[in-house]
Amino acid sequence: YYEHTHPFTELYTNDSFIFDVVATLAKPIRGVTFNIEISVSSGGLSDFIPIPRLEVEEGGKIDIKLNLTSVVNFLEAHAGLRQSLIEAQLSHPKHGTLEPFMTSYTQAQLQSGIIMYQHDHSDTHNDTIKVSVYLIPDYILLCNISLPIIIIPINDQPFKLLTDTPQISVVQGESYIITKKDLLTEDADTGPNEIVYDVISG
Repeated sequence: YYEHTHPFTELYTNDSFIFDVVATLAKPIRGVTFNIEISVSSGGLSDFIPIPRLEVEEGGKIDIKLNLTSVVNFLEAHAGLRQSLIEAQLSHPKHGTLEPFMTSYTQAQLQSGIIMYQHDHSDTHNDTIKVSVYLIPDYILLCNISLPIIIIPINDQPFKLLTDTPQISVVQGESYIITKKDLLTEDADTGPNEIVYDVISG
């Protein structure tokens, strides 16, 4: 692997190394240059952003706090930038809304917790907000991250017995495995492993 270790004062720089290729039964190839472009927007900055654990009850609301301080510190320490200004753009979640929803958010807004995620009360178990972080004023893309949201279900829907007339035919003395083809119940708020059938008569 290649690791960049030397600070630079611009947004971009480059590096390279020269290599030879040698094989026993072939003519060697010598002096090939491997070019490396180094940029603050080439990825890796997502490692400096702690991903918060977001859990919200079905239909509930939760504030989103995203700490970008380490990204700013890295840019100032390794890219020679001073008073770096960064903004982020957040995608529309599939099963909820962001309040207030704007085209972009400042670092102060992201770290203050004024951004709220409101779940739409659907019977979903997770959601995702995609975040793109930019260096302004030129809007240089620094990194993309995803914020996973865990939805805690509320048991507010009745279960349904989907088999109208549950019955089976068994040959005398034989056994028969009852499957969902013979007896099926569904509940939007409950997983299959948590639906229990109680036999109340032998």
